Amino acid sequence: MRRLLKIAGVGCLTVLIAGAVLIAVNWDRVTFVARNLSVMFDGAEAARTLRSVDTLLDFIDANRSRVSLVAYRLDDSHPILLNPDVPRPLASTIKILVLAGYAEAVDQGRWSPDERMPLADVEAFFLPGTDGGAHDRAVEVYRERGWLDASGAVSLRDVVWAMMTVSDNAATDYLLHRLGRERAGALAAGLDLAGSDAPLPISGVFLSWADAVDEPLEDAAWELAGRLRSDPAFRTARQQNPVVDRVTLREQARLSVARFPRGTARDYAGLMERVQGGDLVSDAASATMRAFLEWPMENEPIRRGFTSFGTKGGSLAGVLTEATYAVPRGAATGGVAALFFDELPLAVWLTLALGQAQQDLPQPSGDGLRLTAETRARAPSYLHQDLLRRLLSDPEFFESVRRRLEAPPDVG
Repeated sequence: MRRLLKIAGVGCLTVLIAGAVLIAVNWDRVTFVARNLSVMFDGAEAARTLRSVDTLLDFIDANRSRVSLVAYRLDDSHPILLNPDVPRPLASTIKILVLAGYAEAVDQGRWSPDERMPLADVEAFFLPGTDGGAHDRAVEVYRERGWLDASGAVSLRDVVWAMMTVSDNAATDYLLHRLGRERAGALAAGLDLAGSDAPLPISGVFLSWADAVDEPLEDAAWELAGRLRSDPAFRTARQQNPVVDRVTLREQARLSVARFPRGTARDYAGLMERVQGGDLVSDAASATMRAFLEWPMENEPIRRGFTSFGTKGGSLAGVLTEATYAVPRGAATGGVAALFFDELPLAVWLTLALGQAQQDLPQPSGDGLRLTAETRARAPSYLHQDLLRRLLSDPEFFESVRRRLEAPPDVG
C-alpha cells in the first residue's frame, strides 16, 4: 500500500509539474482566457433563448437598434426595411468589394486568373489568430487539390477562392495590395455605395488596434499592412505576438465598431441584386463574381433548395454580417437580403457565431463557411443564415416577418 501511495504521489507530482510547465509555456493564452471568462455573462439570459429562427426574430424585434435588415423578392415591391441606412461594421462581408475589384481587373484584361504568384507573397500579410484558422485551411486545400506547385506558387484564381470561400484575410490583403490604395479606395464610390466605406487592409486594421496610431484609420491601415509586407522583423514580431492575445474580447468589440470599415444593409442588398442580375461592373464581371459567391451550391442541401445561391458573411467580436442572393427551385425570380448586427452582447454573439449542431449544413472557418466533404455530414447551423434562407425561399414567412418589423416595437 505504501508503495502504491508513493507511486501515486510521484504521479501526482509529475502531473502538477507537467501542468505548471504547460501553463508557463502558454501563459499568455491562459491569461487571455481568464480575462475573457466574464464575457459569457454579457447577455447570457438572451443567449440561452436563441434556439431557433423564431427566437432569433424575437431577439431582433426586441433589439432593433442593434440590427439592420433589408430583404426583398425581385417580383414584389414590398421590402423588409429595418434600419436600412445605418452604417455598421462589415467584417468580412466587405470582401465582396475586393471581389468586384478583381472581377473588373480580369474583365479589363489587367489581371489573368491563371497568373502564378508565390504563396509567400500572400503569407506576408498573415496575422495568426485573426481569421479563425482560415489561412491555414486555405493552404491545406491548396495542397489537397494540387493547386500549390513545386515552386510554392498558386494561381490568382486560387487566392480569390481562399478569400471568398474560407475567408482568408491574408488573401484579401494580397489582392488589395495588387489593386493599390487608389483603386481600392474608389471601389465603394465606383459601385454607387453611397453609405458604405471602401475596404482597407485587414491586417493593418487589426494592427491599429494594438499599435498607438494618431493618423486616420485609412492611413494607419495601409501603412501598417505595408510594413507587415515589407519588413520581415516587424512581421515576425507581430506574428509571434498576435494582437488578439493582447486585446480582450470586450476591447475587440469596442474596436470592431470604432475601427473597421462600415456599410449599410441597403447598399449591400442592392449590390447583391446587381451581381445576381449581371449589372455590376459588366455582365462578364458579374459572372466572375457569381462563380466565387456561389460556393454554397456545392453543398447538396443548398442545391436541392435553390437554383442559385450566393453569399458572403462576416464576424468580429460583437458583429455579425451576411449578404445573400438566392433563387429558390421552382421560382421564376429570386431575392436578396442583407442582415447586419453590431454591438451584440458577447454571449449572444458567441452563441450565433458558434452555431448549433444540425445535419447537412455548411461549416464555418473563421467568418466564412468551410466547403469540404465534412459539410455533407454534421455541421453547425447558424441561425442568422437560416433566417435569410427562409426569407428568400418562403413567401409566407417573408410576409410575416415584414409585418412584424413594420409594426411599432413592443415596449411592454
